Amino acid sequence: RTATGVDHFPEVTRLGQQMAATYTYRISPDLNQYYQWGDNEQPRSFGNRLGRHVNLLGVLAGLNQGHSAGAAAQGMLSALVGKYGADGYQSAEPGSRLLYFYSPWASSVDWRGLPATHFASGVGVLASKNASSAFYAHAANIVGVDHQYHGMGSFQLYRNGEWAVTHPLGYGGIAEMAETGNTMLFAGLSAMRNRVVLEANTTGSWASVTTRNSGNFYPTSQFDPPPPFLQNWVRSLVHFREGGTDVIAVWDSVVVDDPKTLPKLARYRATDLAKINAAANVVEWQIHSPVAPQLAPGTVSWSTPGGQSVVVHTLAPAQQTRAVGNQAELWSSLNSVQPSERKFQVRLAKSVFSRHQVFLNVIAVGGAVSPELIPGGVRVGQTSIVFWAGGVTVTR
Repeated sequence: RTATGVDHFPEVTRLGQQMAATYTYRISPDLNQYYQWGDNEQPRSFGNRLGRHVNLLGVLAGLNQGHSAGAAAQGMLSALVGKYGADGYQSAEPGSRLLYFYSPWASSVDWRGLPATHFASGVGVLASKNASSAFYAHAANIVGVDHQYHGMGSFQLYRNGEWAVTHPLGYGGIAEMAETGNTMLFAGLSAMRNRVVLEANTTGSWASVTTRNSGNFYPTSQFDPPPPFLQNWVRSLVHFREGGTDVIAVWDSVVVDDPKTLPKLARYRATDLAKINAAANVVEWQIHSPVAPQLAPGTVSWSTPGGQSVVVHTLAPAQQTRAVGNQAELWSSLNSVQPSERKFQVRLAKSVFSRHQVFLNVIAVGGAVSPELIPGGVRVGQTSIVFWAGGVTVTR
């Protein structure tokens, strides 16, 4: 392209632009952290991998010279070098691959001038950032890579220099499963194989993603699998800011059967069957907390190590059970999750099982809100959200 002026591979050019844009959203506003969806050898830090981030940013910036995404990647690379230095252990010192495409003379802009929201449709990651916070939702498309995450619809919020809403990170094993995500479990299992993103909004003053999940737990290549028991699960995640408060609204509509009442139960693998038999409920809504949460009628709450308040308003179902788990005890024999990552979890379930269940939870971080149920949705301050089978309608 540079030699002839002719772009013979425009699809590669578009991919490079998308990758550059995606990667600048992955790193936190203060450049201290980067988004990790769950399966990581070095959780909560760049560690000695920072040079790899710089390598990739340099390649993407060089490939996309003349494009706004390339200029933003160049700006972020320069900022990382300015913060961590360009030489030494755990600095932003690059490797030789950076030199394949990087140009120190390429145009550079402040990445903070990019649009506030972005959706990477390939892996299914929604990002919503401002100067102090970054929200991430992982639709978790099946992409067939090593250490594929098997949960769906998990989310995290980085705010004022810490992960205010997060979940355990680890390497392999349970770190790849829904047990470590802020998501739903079905008879103790993660999401099923059929996944589709129905809608993603990245315009305006809010961001959302809606996904649908159904089908068999095993791939089609599995011989004589048990029948599907999750008939339909639609999850909508909405993030917005109400004054100085970060708000996350989570809506889940589930149609499910108890797998223990269906034929071929013995066709589940032994580890999966053990989870099914041990599950307290067929459907469970899960969120993690860094300390033991406080339970009150209609809320689950905690305070972050940095003193930020997190309140989960559990609006539906009206009749629900709650179970708090201490992961230091639950996962004491696991090697895939470091002891420092084993905190607490809360699982919500409908008190009486029914085939169709709806969960509606509103999470407020850094301030108080008073969510009100409205027909088909919820109102939080000046924001009204209506959920439906294919997405959300937000009025602000």
